[in-house]
Amino acid sequence: MADGRRAPSPPAPGSAPHPAHEPAHEPADPAPEPASETATEPAGATSHGSAVRGGALRLPEFRALAVAGLLSATGDQLARVALSVLVYDRTSSALLTALTYALTFLPAVLGGPLLSGLADRRPRRRLMVGANLLQALAMAAMAVPRLPLGLLLGLLVVVNVLAAPFNAARAALMPDVTRDRYVSALVVDRTLQQTAQVLGFVGTGLLLLVLSPSTALIGDAASFLASAVLLRGWVLERAPATALDGAAGSVGAVGAVGATGAAGATGVTGAAGRRSRVGGALHDASLGTSTIWRDPRVRQAVLVTWVVSAFAIVPEALAAPYARTLTGGPLLVALLMAANPVGNVVSGLWARRWSSRGERALGPLAQLAVLPLAFCLLRPPASVVLGLVGLSGVGMTVSLVARTVFVANIPTRVRGRAFGVAAAGITVSQGVAVAIAGAAASPLAPSTVIGAAGLVGSAAAVVLTTATRVRA
Repeated sequence: MADGRRAPSPPAPGSAPHPAHEPAHEPADPAPEPASETATEPAGATSHGSAVRGGALRLPEFRALAVAGLLSATGDQLARVALSVLVYDRTSSALLTALTYALTFLPAVLGGPLLSGLADRRPRRRLMVGANLLQALAMAAMAVPRLPLGLLLGLLVVVNVLAAPFNAARAALMPDVTRDRYVSALVVDRTLQQTAQVLGFVGTGLLLLVLSPSTALIGDAASFLASAVLLRGWVLERAPATALDGAAGSVGAVGAVGATGAAGATGVTGAAGRRSRVGGALHDASLGTSTIWRDPRVRQAVLVTWVVSAFAIVPEALAAPYARTLTGGPLLVALLMAANPVGNVVSGLWARRWSSRGERALGPLAQLAVLPLAFCLLRPPASVVLGLVGLSGVGMTVSLVARTVFVANIPTRVRGRAFGVAAAGITVSQGVAVAIAGAAASPLAPSTVIGAAGLVGSAAAVVLTTATRVRA
């Protein structure tokens, strides 16, 4: 999860692999392992060594990864706003609108823990390009006018399931691409990702003033296609992580990867091959979960992030019905969705200072992320609501602090699997919170539901931070 002494977010599976016999409690390595010597040079790319003295943005591969991530994230936000408006226009149901928004998160329950291992077993650039192309195809299909709602939501699930291996491969490539610029690269990347949310939300709101939601989805498909082209042209092809450390058949920390890799290498097919692949994926998920749970510092950081993220997303989930009660249109929907990311971008000005405080910053920042929402119970005007949601976004710096704790205490060789579980927990908790908020917003006013989320989230954050501090 985290921006530790080395980085603001964990590498995904495959970064800096280690032999399987090493003890699980070893400290994290001081730097990522070198990239594969089998990498091939695409047009326009240069070696890392020629740019190590400059900033992260001077590295061609990092620029490609960063812009590709920006395009994909912007496309995700385009889809969320367009589909929220589309479903609400068709059904006038706050519950169905919230459930649609939840579907952009819930596929992570499978994609995160179970599919992140693909970033170890497949060439990462190829995996990312393939995922982007399939996402572009699905989004183009979603843009077909009068597509049945069930099929629309099914395609949305496909798009978001594919995001899990894409994100895992992208995070795993980052240490190889940036090496000694890893920390600064991830700070830049975090800012770009939050900017993508703002651009996606606000840009879609403006587009929906003149275009239909279906037409806006075509722009989403184009963003995924552009990301694929960029990655294919500017990122080096590397061998799979399992080929780099020779652990395809090993057991222990990388046993799950070995199990699935062995199935293909020995020609095992049919039911036996499927059982092997499923067993390897389940082992990945189990290893990631146990790694998080056995360290109380990591456990606290992850649980606080899960809980705070769930309550802080309620305004986004209810943006469409809330905007209507505030007599606003699609632009206000987009602004309500963008306010939290804007606050998060602003918080980057002092993120490093909070990060240096470690666990001590979790409590105050968790309160800042959820307590301002409680003031929505007073039914303030739209301008005040935007300020409250933006302040909540500032408090979401808590996720960066949690990442610091995560990276500092999780061994490198298992960090990818732990990352998959932690990321899945965030998205699943958000999906559940969105569904509950949508159900509650049917009999209650959106302002009441958001305000109640702020109060309950504040109480939960107090329990989590205080209980762990006492036990420590």
